[in-house]
Amino acid sequence: MGFWATADAGSIPRRNFRFLVSLSQTGDDDDAAAVPVWVAKAATLPQITVSDAGKVHFLNHEFKFPGRVTYQDVNVTLVDAIDQDISMKVLKFLTNGGYQTPNNINGEDNVDTRSTIVFKNELATNVEITQLGAPTGPAGDANTVTNDLTFVLKNAFAKTVVFPQGLDYSSEDVSAVKITFAYDYFTVRQNGSLVIPTGFKDTTGEAVGD
Repeated sequence: MGFWATADAGSIPRRNFRFLVSLSQTGDDDDAAAVPVWVAKAATLPQITVSDAGKVHFLNHEFKFPGRVTYQDVNVTLVDAIDQDISMKVLKFLTNGGYQTPNNINGEDNVDTRSTIVFKNELATNVEITQLGAPTGPAGDANTVTNDLTFVLKNAFAKTVVFPQGLDYSSEDVSAVKITFAYDYFTVRQNGSLVIPTGFKDTTGEAVGD
């Protein structure tokens, strides 16, 4: 493996299969909607897009200026474990957000909706995706660190819930549930400590989302 096989842990690449996904509902009293980490099948990491809408033309030149920063949706795929009732827990993310089917609405007493503020402050979904690193020292060394990276989605909510499998008598595939999460922004923790890349601070210099 050449330089990848050196003793320096910095030479060890991160691996796509070494990750953990933590999903739970902020306002859950009994934590019934918490999803076990071992049912996660796949996940995408956050993406940032900076628009270049601001353009200035001078003679035959074009100068571009950065515009708005947008955060792309994150997809998480879960194995539908029967004993963990994953399908119902995922659907609970929606009902806890105030959604109900319109089959029994007979006046105001049957209408249960939630404001955006309540939804984001109390019922938004906690989404954390951790990409595991590798030990920087020998096994058992108290000073060793693993360089884990945890992406924390802020004000996340389930945008789409898809049961992607087509039921087929000839198929032996494991059933899954795919969730697309929208969010306002994300923060990053390394080994449990908040890491603030350049630009992830407010005007006072304080860490955003700490």
